[in-house]
Amino acid sequence: MKIPKIIIAPDSFKNSIDAFSISEIISKELKDNINCEVEILPVGDGGDGTATVIAKTLNAKKKEYITYDPLKRSIFSPIWYLNNKAIIEMADVSDCLGMMNVIQFMLPVVV
Repeated sequence: MKIPKIIIAPDSFKNSIDAFSISEIISKELKDNINCEVEILPVGDGGDGTATVIAKTLNAKKKEYITYDPLKRSIFSPIWYLNNKAIIEMADVSDCLGMMNVIQFMLPVVV
C-alpha cells in the first residue's frame, strides 16, 4: 500500500498562532494518527505574518529592535535580514494588532 503524502499549507490564525506553529501541530497530529508523509509549506495572504513566512522560508536572520507604536509606546519588533536587505512586517513594527486593542477599548467611550 502506498503511503499518502499530505501537504500542510496554512496561513496564521489571526491573533492566536503563526503559520509555522499551526503547521507543526497539524503535522504531529497527522503523523501520530495515520501512516503518512507530511510536507509543511506555511503561507501568508499578504497580511500580518506574511513577512515572517517569507523570512523563515528564506532562512533570513532575525534581530529585535525597539520601535514605537502610534501612541509613542516602546515595543520590541523583529526585523529580518537577508543578503543586505531587510524584511519588515509593518504590523509588528508599528504594533497594529496592539493598537486594535486600544481602539476597541476606546470605542465605547467615544461613541
